[in-house]
Amino acid sequence: MEMPSSERGAAPEVTATCYRLAGFESPEAVAGAVRALARGGADIRGQGEVAGETKRYWVMLSPTTTAAKAEPTLERLKRAGIKDFYLIRSGDNRNAISLGVYSSEDSAKRRLRQIRDLNLNARVEEITLPAKRWWLEFGWPDDRKATSWRGLLAKDVRDIRSQACH
Repeated sequence: MEMPSSERGAAPEVTATCYRLAGFESPEAVAGAVRALARGGADIRGQGEVAGETKRYWVMLSPTTTAAKAEPTLERLKRAGIKDFYLIRSGDNRNAISLGVYSSEDSAKRRLRQIRDLNLNARVEEITLPAKRWWLEFGWPDDRKATSWRGLLAKDVRDIRSQACH
């Protein structure tokens, strides 16, 4: 006569806490995290992407009437050792000089000061760009240290925001 599994001493069920990591910059970063977490014993439950918008800060010099009139300023930037700039050839800012698009306002302001130190009148324009962020959810065994999974991740994503799954 077969005994019910509850009487046979079935293996105890392993419980896990579900974590959601959001804000990966690329699908490759998510894939690397999935591999590392799975090797470490995580139960990968889902992954995907969220499309949205992100705020950026564009530093530029105002447009000139022609591209030829921008040439002396381009030369001045080169002589000053400024490397990452370009002349905008079309659109609303045609003949303006782009000095970079920054993810933080502080970075844009540093660039603005650098250019103003050359006695050039740069400005910062706040822009909105399309953005994608990737996420993943996984179960982490409750019998292991709650945040030990972080050590499995690549250094560039260890500090990514985590929260409990919904």
